[in-house]
Amino acid sequence: MSKGLFSIIVAWGVLAFGIQAYALSLSPGDADYNGVTNPTATPRNSQSNINNVIFPLMEGGEEIFTFVFTPNGDLSGGEITDITGVPNWLLVKDGNHTPWWYLFELPALDWANETILLSGFWPDGGAISHVSLYGSSAPVPEPGTLLLLGAGLLGLALYGRKRMKG
Repeated sequence: MSKGLFSIIVAWGVLAFGIQAYALSLSPGDADYNGVTNPTATPRNSQSNINNVIFPLMEGGEEIFTFVFTPNGDLSGGEITDITGVPNWLLVKDGNHTPWWYLFELPALDWANETILLSGFWPDGGAISHVSLYGSSAPVPEPGTLLLLGAGLLGLALYGRKRMKG
């Protein structure tokens, strides 16, 4: 294998693995909607009220993941990692304090399937109780992974071609 080809393959590998994922930090001020968006709904903290707000926005999406949130010491924030599926919306809910919930449109925040850091939610006595992700359950491959696979296949093809000629 020539030094040039080897250098290209190494450069692609460093580029693909060198791009580190970062965390998206969210606080109540980043929310697109919250639990007082529809003040006529009763009760405003019910799941049916949340569904009345979110499902018309999603155009065919579904709730793909929900969990009871247990933060590490900080009741007003925490971290969400290992996100699967293709969520477009994030719901952060307390249910006992106004506003009862916050809704975030993830693509509008340039979210790229990285860790989500939550902070500053209900600092005066509330706590995050549930977090839900809404969207499509079909996973989308990462561009870096496809780029690395393509570079590896190209390298193998060029190496095989060189061996056949020489």
